[in-house]
Amino acid sequence: MPEQILDSDDLLRRIIFDSIDPLYIRPDQTVTSVAFLPRKIAGVLEAGLSVDVSRLTTYATCIRDVSKYRLYSLKAGYVRQINLDCIHDPLVDNEAHALIVGDLKKTKAKQLSLGATRVPFP
Repeated sequence: MPEQILDSDDLLRRIIFDSIDPLYIRPDQTVTSVAFLPRKIAGVLEAGLSVDVSRLTTYATCIRDVSKYRLYSLKAGYVRQINLDCIHDPLVDNEAHALIVGDLKKTKAKQLSLGATRVPFP
């Protein structure tokens, strides 16, 4: 059953990490705006940005593979403050899954990247 996402909730975004190619994460560990742009899957643009609600999961479950990914956190209130929204979208294998939805253009992706903080895990 969908949960209400509170402004105080932390939203976790799993971002691919490549120490050679800083497309998503810079060498200083700050995240780029590219990490917050919707992707095309099988030619169809994603409906929103996939995140997990922190209080409904663990870092280990969310990150899945520490050799490939890093976690970044955004406050749901910040997402709403920049005129986007976050909705709980549980999956069969991931109760914590949610989506950031709205006008996800480059300017919003930049704002999301500036609002994201790295989760020190592992």
